[in-house]
Amino acid sequence: MTKIIFIIMFVFAIITYLIFLGASKCKSDYERELEDKEQMKYLEQYKNGGKKSGK
Repeated sequence: MTKIIFIIMFVFAIITYLIFLGASKCKSDYERELEDKEQMKYLEQYKNGGKKSGK
């Protein structure tokens, strides 16, 4: 009985992974550009020691 549950959970995990993998490949050029800009902004802030709190 536990083997069946384990197999069902494993199949569910694989299907979920494939859904997320497929969703990331269906991004438009605009969405990719926004993500790139967000990552660049984050890296610039990280390089400069993070956000300054105004103190």
